[in-house]
Amino acid sequence: MTVPTSRTSPRSIFSTIPILVAAFRRLVTNPILLSQAIASVTGAVISFLGVSWMSHGEYATFALLNLASNTIFGFARVVVLQPALIQYRVDKLALTPPRYAIGVGLGGGMILVLLAILFGIHDPGQLIALGISMGLPIVQDWLRHRCLIVDKRWRTAVAETARLGLTFGVLAVATGVEVGYYQAFANFCCLIAVIVQLGHHARTPRWTPFRSYRRPAALQSIDYAVGTLNSIIPMFMLGHLGGGVAIGGFRLAQTMMGPLNLVFSASTTTLLADGATRASHTADVALLRAGKRLARALALLGAAVVALAVVLVVVLHLEFSGVSHSALLVGLVGVGLVAITSGWSGIHTILLRMLGENRRVTIGRAFVVGFTWIGFAAGYAEAGVDGSVIVGFAVSAVMYPVGFILPARPVYARIMREQQQLE
Repeated sequence: MTVPTSRTSPRSIFSTIPILVAAFRRLVTNPILLSQAIASVTGAVISFLGVSWMSHGEYATFALLNLASNTIFGFARVVVLQPALIQYRVDKLALTPPRYAIGVGLGGGMILVLLAILFGIHDPGQLIALGISMGLPIVQDWLRHRCLIVDKRWRTAVAETARLGLTFGVLAVATGVEVGYYQAFANFCCLIAVIVQLGHHARTPRWTPFRSYRRPAALQSIDYAVGTLNSIIPMFMLGHLGGGVAIGGFRLAQTMMGPLNLVFSASTTTLLADGATRASHTADVALLRAGKRLARALALLGAAVVALAVVLVVVLHLEFSGVSHSALLVGLVGVGLVAITSGWSGIHTILLRMLGENRRVTIGRAFVVGFTWIGFAAGYAEAGVDGSVIVGFAVSAVMYPVGFILPARPVYARIMREQQQLE
């Protein structure tokens, strides 16, 4: 009698190695992932070069300027560029013309100048430099989205590499300048990325006006604003309250989970670009199946990475002068769970947006943020700063699937029913 081979036999386990190697190769050769990774390195270079010579007061002002610049940049993306890319899936004239990018860049520059004044910068030269330079990151991102549409994704990675080199070269010799000029120089370095991405983009004499998709753009803007409040404000407030042991562990864990979050972010961007431009993702069912596969893969990857990190911290008994072993372990579990569920849910938010369900996503975001803040408040009332951080992250990890994946199920079921009726 022949005994069937077990699925967990050594042979079957080793047979999965080529699959894992192929998956890793696809991951590291993904131009969107590479471009976002290089952009993250550039951001780190800007901060590290600044902190190497600035005083505490100067660096505090620069950190606020840098945060404001990045927030304006992100808001410009979700207000104009991302909604247009999503609309492009069903409307091939949903191309943002140059005047959109220029207009948003000018508006962003004015906002940055006003914020710089609030941060204590009153020198006209610094304010002018900040206002003019703010447009370049926005124009670079506008061209980046154009490259995604015309399937020139590697050009975005080359552009980010060029920006990294120029940024390091310029800021390395910009020691001693005023912090406003330093941030402006960092923005001006985006010029080389603009030049690299110019390429041969066809002129578009006709395009769908912004008013045609302004409602989903407004919902995405609200989503971004609410999400920003959830990611920045709680830790900022708790850090200033002081007295907590766990908060250092959570902050260090956030840094450790940075690469995993980068993979999640690049994966959602890839799905967004594929859904908007690939013929294989034109049908709703095809997009849905691709998104579900990606979501499952990211959830498994996240669980494996977090489990490995926890095991290493336990086995090596890692601790630092500013963070105890127990605080790091608790922080790693909390941040890791949020990374897994938010990355898993993030794919579903993109699917819902591309399927025209923007309202569900925005309501889900408000739901997640509202309950997370309740968790932070309840934890603080019960056990101070440490309790606030632990409860807040635990609630957030649970609420991501509840706020996004559960509301998506009726939409997915309807699409599958419609497909079955067509068949």
